[in-house]
Amino acid sequence: AWAWRGLLKRRVLQYESAVKDLSRAWSLGMRSSMLLTWLGEARLQTGDAGGMEDLERALKLPAQAWNHAWCGRSKVAFGRSRTALSHFDRAIELDAGNGWYYAWRAEAKRLLGVTERMIEDFDRALSLDLHGHEGFVSTWRGLACVRLGRHREALTDFARALRLMPGYALACHGRAQAYRALGRLPEWFANFESAARLDYKYVQAQFLRPKEELEALVSD
Repeated sequence: AWAWRGLLKRRVLQYESAVKDLSRAWSLGMRSSMLLTWLGEARLQTGDAGGMEDLERALKLPAQAWNHAWCGRSKVAFGRSRTALSHFDRAIELDAGNGWYYAWRAEAKRLLGVTERMIEDFDRALSLDLHGHEGFVSTWRGLACVRLGRHREALTDFARALRLMPGYALACHGRAQAYRALGRLPEWFANFESAARLDYKYVQAQFLRPKEELEALVSD
């Protein structure tokens, strides 16, 4: 009961309370990789770096593919992308039919600048069932293509993402980057403005130049 209550609290983002319940379940003798994974992630969300130790300990118990994948995801989220790759590799060994494991591995590679088989991982992910979230992965693939200089291909990815998820700010921002690289400045500026309207706090950091300067570039 403590574990399930902790899981429910974790799902509604009550992380500190979730940690107490999950820790109680562990102290009462519940020993499972699932519990430690939930506990580790909740501790990390409260700012407790010891949560990473819980995630690693979970993998020393009989673990499933998702334990490895979740450990990898947490490492990416908390700036440890390089060591995350081995966890995604193991998750795929255990369950090669889960598209998210390929998507998460590819996104970790993008963040690290590891280009080897990155696009192949995205393509494999998109060929599998992503439970209606193909727009997110298409956006990540587009950002990877921008990194690789494949800007026209990136535009195709962002167009697909925006068909599936109209109004997704990250896709608009990525498309702006691709247009800028291609020298299509009016489209670049228009997409930056769209992204800013959709999610100003996110895009604010990307607007490194005053609006007037951007407008001057577009008018040249």
